[in-house]
Amino acid sequence: MANTCSFMIYALLKNPAVLQRVLQEVDAVWSRRDFSWEALKQMPALHGAAMETLRLYPVATGHRTRIAQPFSYAGYQLSPGDDVFVAMTVSHFLPELYPEPERFDIDRYREPRNEHRQRGAYSPFGLGNHTCLGAGIAEVEIMVTMATLFYRYQLSMEPADYLLSIEHDPTPAPGKDFCIAVNGIRNE
Repeated sequence: MANTCSFMIYALLKNPAVLQRVLQEVDAVWSRRDFSWEALKQMPALHGAAMETLRLYPVATGHRTRIAQPFSYAGYQLSPGDDVFVAMTVSHFLPELYPEPERFDIDRYREPRNEHRQRGAYSPFGLGNHTCLGAGIAEVEIMVTMATLFYRYQLSMEPADYLLSIEHDPTPAPGKDFCIAVNGIRNE
């Protein structure tokens, strides 16, 4: 979850208009002191930002598996015992599923678009038997953590023009040079 939160901070700081939408929702909920499950469900910008972060920076990009039965695919013959990597999140970057797939677009997950609902389009926590058991609670934890951080603190990247590097050891994580500064307290 820490890596996803770091990716989300990066994405929001790189997209100030989206950050403003998230801050408006967060401030409204915190000002009512109504930080409940129902309130979280009424935060489409925050939810969309979490989902878009998970699309662009998925927790599980794929998994290794071993072939059990022989078969051919795209001209390749696979035999029992062959190891393969199933790249479950390739679909996250296909323009036919996600127009402008490199753009951070939090409105992909709402009516009428619902781009993530297309078959095989969205799997940031894995697929099938390889889906993370904590996926649902992780999404809630990400939203609550980010809402709390952005409500309380004014954040910036150091340097402001930082370009994200990603390390894969063992899962995707921001590079060790990723640095966030707390520039002040927004709300006590």
